[in-house]
Amino acid sequence: LAADDAQFVIEFSRDLENWERGTALYLGSEDQANGISLRSWRAPEPVSFNQPMKFARLVLTARP
Repeated sequence: LAADDAQFVIEFSRDLENWERGTALYLGSEDQANGISLRSWRAPEPVSFNQPMKFARLVLTARP
């Protein structure tokens, strides 16, 4: 799977208004019968019940 004309950035937020670039750990991919490839990532920090919720988004942009 390749997309030379696109790039992506992972961003994280605690309030859904202020976003910061971050990194994510790649877990792997799984090809589906319908031709779709599912790719999985996770945040590098473990989830903790005593910390505030954290949101993630994937920002895709076209390369010039």
